[in-house]
Amino acid sequence: MEQGQYVYFGIGFYRGEGSDGVGGIGRYDRRSGKVEIRRPPPLLETSVTHLVHDGRYLWIGTGNQYECIGRVPTEGLLRYDWDRGTIEQWRDPPADTMCGFMVRGMLVRDGKLIVPTDVGLAIRDKGGEYPEWHHYVPDLKAPGLMRETTCDELYTHLLRTVGRESGPGDSSSFSQLYFALAKRNPQFLEQFVRAGVKPERRAAEPKGSE
Repeated sequence: MEQGQYVYFGIGFYRGEGSDGVGGIGRYDRRSGKVEIRRPPPLLETSVTHLVHDGRYLWIGTGNQYECIGRVPTEGLLRYDWDRGTIEQWRDPPADTMCGFMVRGMLVRDGKLIVPTDVGLAIRDKGGEYPEWHHYVPDLKAPGLMRETTCDELYTHLLRTVGRESGPGDSSSFSQLYFALAKRNPQFLEQFVRAGVKPERRAAEPKGSE
């Protein structure tokens, strides 16, 4: 991915069957010919799958490739300030984060960050001190075939409707969603359980999950 005089790239790897690796990001300076690699802590155990630069920040989409199933497959969306060497990661999200876990692509257009995810489409508005995210899901009855929603509404719907039949390694859709939320958005999950909307069957936490 090119931005000005630099070409940015991500590092990915496969984990399983004796293979492992260390994630990171890098950039190539076309003027000097130098390559710089950086490995911020949140990227050490995950692969970088997508990159885009908005003129100030490098946005990073992540996705792990594991041999086994049942793990939270990603660190989600991260934002890196190359000049300061700081990275932002949301685990108990405030308003300023996207819905979903997997980044399927990224695009910056007219100052907006557009992110297709595993659960819909997330758009981060530009402008203001606190830009807002807007979230959309497919709806054949809505104008443009997309309907705006909230993360809480979306996660509640998914927890009520996804399959709960357990497979090898506790691989049901419900189990994977439940433990992804436990890692990425425990505040919502706590509120969901307290509200009494409990699963019909809660699978044991997969081995290796944090």
